[in-house]
Amino acid sequence: MAAQTEATVSVGHLDVGPDTHTAMSSGEYDMKDLLTLIESEHAEGLSLHPGDPPVVHLKGEPHRVEGPAITPENADSLFRALADTRLVRKFRSDGRIEFVHTFHGSQFRVDASAKDDSVYLDLHRLKAQPDAGPNDEERDDV
Repeated sequence: MAAQTEATVSVGHLDVGPDTHTAMSSGEYDMKDLLTLIESEHAEGLSLHPGDPPVVHLKGEPHRVEGPAITPENADSLFRALADTRLVRKFRSDGRIEFVHTFHGSQFRVDASAKDDSVYLDLHRLKAQPDAGPNDEERDDV
């Protein structure tokens, strides 16, 4: 596993670093705040694993968000913030699900898996940044 570094990143009015974090006063993370974080930082993805703080993937490098570890209960609520009832039922029956979630015009592939009775989430940005040009691999005429 790649080494994770600490990074200071911002969420609107919040700075995420050694002195602050995106956890609510209850110690739980909020999905809207986490998605805002990866949007504002143009991050490629986000890993939400119980027992660890959130990890933002920025320019190919994992950066651990300073804050408390995600609890199994918080991981479940984060998953339910992304998935509708049908997806939650399918996840509960299969133990794994992949779907697309849209937030502020950006699309993320959500990979959810069950391990040790907990939900593990990995989000990966699908939609290119507005200022990015087309990738040669995405063009049909190349």
